[in-house]
Amino acid sequence: MSITLGATGNEILGNRIGTNVAGTAAIPNQTGIVINAANNNKIGNGTPERVNLISGNAANGIEIIQTTGNSVKGNKIGVTMSLTPLGNGGHGIVVRDSPGTLIGGELANEGNIVCNNSGNGILVETTAANPANRILGGPPTTIQGNHIGVTLDTFAMGGIITGSQRLARHRFKGLGGEDRWNPARRAGIP
Repeated sequence: MSITLGATGNEILGNRIGTNVAGTAAIPNQTGIVINAANNNKIGNGTPERVNLISGNAANGIEIIQTTGNSVKGNKIGVTMSLTPLGNGGHGIVVRDSPGTLIGGELANEGNIVCNNSGNGILVETTAANPANRILGGPPTTIQGNHIGVTLDTFAMGGIITGSQRLARHRFKGLGGEDRWNPARRAGIP
């Protein structure tokens, strides 16, 4: 599924992308969803009956590239509908040169489940022209309230948050069951 070249205000809700209709087995695409140069689109909205299942794809689950103001809320990425492993062949979510991207949110249903992917759970990349990313707290990129590389009881399942720029003293909210500061430099956050 692709939203490109200036398409704005679209919502992707209640889909099975990379799986069968029941969400139990892979029917892979290359990349599940790509948003490229298209602003203010939504992948999920945090409503349980409208959850997107983005699993079993050959490459990345979601790619957000050279755009602003997009959100990813309340999705299951790298699992089946019953939360058994069904990872994507690449990263769960890739955000590249896309300030103002929101992944998750403060409300209970806005967090994404991102685990079991072959690459990183969430990868935030940037160029020298767009150097800043925030893991929590507003633009450029916000990642908040997600289950990343953890089971629902917060035991580690091999996911990491990483980026191409230095991550230093960011607050990873909701990761590991409690709010805490984690000093990191290109490192996985347990």
